[in-house]
Amino acid sequence: SIWHTIQKGNIVVLPPYTLHCYTICADYDFKHYCLCMDLDVLYDKRMKEDLENGSVSILNIIDRHPPCARYIEDIFISEKDKKDGWELSIIGNIHLSFGAFKESNYFKICSSACNQSVYYKICNFIEKHYKEDI
Repeated sequence: SIWHTIQKGNIVVLPPYTLHCYTICADYDFKHYCLCMDLDVLYDKRMKEDLENGSVSILNIIDRHPPCARYIEDIFISEKDKKDGWELSIIGNIHLSFGAFKESNYFKICSSACNQSVYYKICNFIEKHYKEDI
């Protein structure tokens, strides 16, 4: 298992089908946001592959890159309000966020064979071999 210590302003991106949980280690006014997304929305196929194979820990991006905080906030506002074009707004802000992560060199993959979820491997296998007698 992989552990990420998360503080205010941090972001963690987990591979698909990864079982996860969190623990609050002190008496903090704790707030978290969770965004589940289909990685196929990413135009950068290399980034998509990296995200499928490992977790990403992005430290203090919210404090260091204020526009990124706005992109992420806009994702959740768009999802909540669901005004015309809300899906496109979310996809656009996802691209702006990940672009900021890479541009600022905060995009660090923590990859290894053990990081990839067993559930992702099973789903991948079934997807590739569903026509066979498995």
